[in-house]
Amino acid sequence: MRVTSRIALGTMTALTLAGQVLADKAGHNEHGQAAKFVEPAGILTLTLLILTAATAMFIRRKRRPMLSVHKMLGALAVLAALGHAALVMLAE
Repeated sequence: MRVTSRIALGTMTALTLAGQVLADKAGHNEHGQAAKFVEPAGILTLTLLILTAATAMFIRRKRRPMLSVHKMLGALAVLAALGHAALVMLAE
């Protein structure tokens, strides 16, 4: 298994487990436990999007290595955005 696949699989597993734990605890107070993690998840998503855009600028110089990094960061940004959206839905 490639390193990028392991990172993506680990990220998806962590987001799934975090979502399940937060969903279980969401009803314990007014906004639920998910509200605590909305802002950090948004910051993570924005950071990944910025890094993805930055690697896109360097693809012209070093085609192959930067393209694989760009694809991995793009996939992680999408996963982080979906996790952030799920947290927002749970918090409301």
